[in-house]
Amino acid sequence: MLQPVFRQVLCVPLFVLIVGFGDYTMLIDPKNLSSTAVLTFDDEFNSISIWNGTSGTWDSAYPWSGPSGGTNGANHELEWYINPYYGPTSAVNPFSVSNGILTIEAKPASPEIQAITGYPYTSGMITTYHSFAQTYGYFEMRAELPAGQGVWPAFWLLPTDQTWPPEIDIMEMLGNLPTTLQMFIHYDGNQVAGGVVEAPGMTTGFHKYGVDWEKDYITWYFDGTAVARQATPPDMNKPMYMLADLAIGGDWPGSPDSTTPFPAHMQIDYIRAYKALPTTPIIQALFDLPLTPPTTHLVQGNSRNNVLTSSSPNTFFDSWGGNDTMTGLGNDVFLIYTDRCVVNESLYSLGIDTVLSATRNFTLPKNVENITLVGIGKNPSAGPQTGIGNELDNLMTSNSTIFGNSMNGLAGNDELIAGKGADVLTGGAGIDDFVYKALPYRAGHITDFTVGTDLLDLRGIFKTAGYAGTDPIADHHLILAANSSGGTGVYYDPSGNPNGPKTLITTLDHVQPSALHLQADIWFK
Repeated sequence: MLQPVFRQVLCVPLFVLIVGFGDYTMLIDPKNLSSTAVLTFDDEFNSISIWNGTSGTWDSAYPWSGPSGGTNGANHELEWYINPYYGPTSAVNPFSVSNGILTIEAKPASPEIQAITGYPYTSGMITTYHSFAQTYGYFEMRAELPAGQGVWPAFWLLPTDQTWPPEIDIMEMLGNLPTTLQMFIHYDGNQVAGGVVEAPGMTTGFHKYGVDWEKDYITWYFDGTAVARQATPPDMNKPMYMLADLAIGGDWPGSPDSTTPFPAHMQIDYIRAYKALPTTPIIQALFDLPLTPPTTHLVQGNSRNNVLTSSSPNTFFDSWGGNDTMTGLGNDVFLIYTDRCVVNESLYSLGIDTVLSATRNFTLPKNVENITLVGIGKNPSAGPQTGIGNELDNLMTSNSTIFGNSMNGLAGNDELIAGKGADVLTGGAGIDDFVYKALPYRAGHITDFTVGTDLLDLRGIFKTAGYAGTDPIADHHLILAANSSGGTGVYYDPSGNPNGPKTLITTLDHVQPSALHLQADIWFK
């Protein structure tokens, strides 16, 4: 089903050319991508892979259009996006590749094709609906655009769940305004915001069009220079896929006329997507941590997959975005950016290692003991904000002894997900969620639980148990008991018998049971 009006820009106030961003720190630097981002998608268009119904990189129409192709009727556009695999219109192929350049061609439809599609023009669209989507990151296209009345090239993002809005228009250009770059977001019903800047040369040469979409801000770029910025709306927080197309006509650009040069060509050199790596302030904060003993050697990877080793203890391993295998000799620090890194230790007895995890889904290997795991906030120096928590689902064993981890959230709002060992969780500054997905084999404790702001999430335990009640405390399945140290032991009792066997989930240090409340501090639904 065609969604409500896409890319239909209304007469609204715009944020025009922003020349200074104040104290805002951009996560991704398009002029230094190798040091600030990880490449997650790349098509250099040495060939074109069109979705054939079962495989292929690029869809050739909207996901709701069907195999015959489609258009955007809500905008009253005049083109029909051709699917090269659809037999009745296969005589027209809007896609061609030469010397690493994809050309999308728009032209008047022949009478035979128009009789099939019902539209006076044919053109092409490519989308990654079936092949790629992500939440947040930097998206960039290098392209040369066509000019002419009624011509409308665009590069944009839509949600994979096919809801609308949100929508991010990375670039749009009306062919009758060939030096005006238009950048918008649609959100909250159909509110529109963004920027309009003068960008000479878009139709006479190749230029880079990019957007850095992050949780807090959206920043648009032209040839690597930031030209507009907008606060990210609350509803712009779901995976999106990329689209590039050459539309013809519609309510906004108007119809082609006798001056429009056909065929019109949109030429694309590449389309890429990236995810942010932690910024320099984060890395500096890591070196400021009270590590004992201090590291003395640096072994650094890159965005590729590396095997990193050190012949000396006290080494700082910096994965820098690759899926690396890192082997140290003890008292080492491992900085992890992806959930597929592997940490090894040749000698466990030399000391305690520290894993600094900037990924949410890093699982610690089961053969690594004596680990301190630190969850890094997005930017510890930038004040309270959503942090990047750490997810552990590990059982570390050696001679049947269960070891736990120490997780420190530092600054920011962190999600710390405990494993089955005796984990010691410290949220640090901010509003923190302490998550228990399963009963531990041995209980640890939470050092700094703040009543009224932090949350103890026990949903995983109660879901597994099949509990369907509304008050597990009254039902004697959840027991909060004061201990001799002034804290609260959090127990689970599967029997619901006040005198039945209980399993200690964790201990909340320095928190009395009377201070805790269901749903406000403890979440089980």
